Amino acid sequence: MLLVHKIPIIGLLLIVITTLITEWCIRHQKLNIFIARKILHVVAIGTCSYVIYSSGSMQYLPAIFLCSSIILGIVVYKKKLQSSSISNSYGIALFPFAFFLLLQCNLFTTVQVAISATTLTFADALAGLVGYYFGKIKMVFLQEQKSVLGFFVFYSTSVIIYSCFYGLGAWQLALLYGIVPALSELFSYRGSDNLCVPIAACCWAYLLQQSDIQSLYTSAIYMVALLPLAYIALRKCWLTPTAIIAALYLAINILFYGGLLYFVPMVVFFIVGSIITFATKKKKLFAIEKSKARTATQVFVNGGVAVVCMVLYNITSNNMYAIAYLASIAISLTDTVSSEVGTYYGHKTYDVFTMKKIHAGLSGGVSIIGTVAGIVTAILFGGLAYFLFAISVVQVSIVILLGIIGMLVDSMLGSTLQAKYRNYYGSMVEYKTPYVIRGYKWCTNNVVNLLSNTFTIFTLIVVYYFLR
Repeated sequence: MLLVHKIPIIGLLLIVITTLITEWCIRHQKLNIFIARKILHVVAIGTCSYVIYSSGSMQYLPAIFLCSSIILGIVVYKKKLQSSSISNSYGIALFPFAFFLLLQCNLFTTVQVAISATTLTFADALAGLVGYYFGKIKMVFLQEQKSVLGFFVFYSTSVIIYSCFYGLGAWQLALLYGIVPALSELFSYRGSDNLCVPIAACCWAYLLQQSDIQSLYTSAIYMVALLPLAYIALRKCWLTPTAIIAALYLAINILFYGGLLYFVPMVVFFIVGSIITFATKKKKLFAIEKSKARTATQVFVNGGVAVVCMVLYNITSNNMYAIAYLASIAISLTDTVSSEVGTYYGHKTYDVFTMKKIHAGLSGGVSIIGTVAGIVTAILFGGLAYFLFAISVVQVSIVILLGIIGMLVDSMLGSTLQAKYRNYYGSMVEYKTPYVIRGYKWCTNNVVNLLSNTFTIFTLIVVYYFLR
């Protein structure tokens, strides 16, 4: 028993010693920085995995991980670690924070958390090494290049890890388990996989353990049935190739965590949003010239918050998260329709705060026809939710109200935060030029859409727990 309580201390010392050795090797050019980072990655996260698995339910483990995350974050910010400062990555500070969240919420077993940590340890390291040295076919997912070979190595390693924990008899679940962690890593950026992979893997392992095999088979069949729709979206140039993969990733989570019925509203959003975007397609002289096909970033911006709500609904069985899921889709759909309709018809558009006339298509602008279109869309979507899920009138009203509020919040953030530039002719535009009129360069239309959706849904959750 005494040895068990010493395990975290021994593990911490091992991580510190490994960090010092790899830093010395990097500074004195004794070791390639890429290899040094992978060595530190395996030792640090692998040690944490062993500590979690061996220490059982020690209550002070979450506190240790939280403190470690804060300290490492400060160290990286001060650029004291060569392995992180060169790549400008906070990944080394993110994985202990992920373990803190997973252990603190008391929803998962230590085995499930340990599986997610082990997956991050070996699958991520092997995929990175193989992809770096042997991956010839590469694609840009979000903002980083990832290799096809690296993805399959990550998936295969995840399958092996699950089988090692639960035995070869669980091979069917193991084949399913590898999908979500591997896809999560594809869309990571600058070390964010150290946060998103263990959380996604742990939730996925929890789902597989809680579900019966027949329901999992049914969800898998639904996923296969979606492939023709994905092909059509690619052929019609509705989505880019990486956006197709992102959409399938979100679809997997919704179908497995929520089922086919909850997937219908997302399909409605995708079809209606795509149709109205291309039906109202018009050259936008004063806004960002949007690409013909939606990108993976746009897919996550419009559907990411909803998927998180669906995962929370499955894990907690709290109906509030189901309403939040519907409200998040309502926000994305309402904002899309109002923006496209308002821009297409080009009626008088005004800044939401100053009420000064601006060019149609600029973020932060509102028009009567666009606002009315958004409100009507929110009401129609609320009616669809009422028909599909037999929810109460109050719950439908919440979905409709949040859809409208989210649309307005998007305009407010677009007016105040999103970068506006001056072009050669002196007009205000959103595409980048050397002359910033107002806003912040980091705040793009995608950022505004994500912030408005996240803020509105987060407010709903806070109010719910405050009034409960």
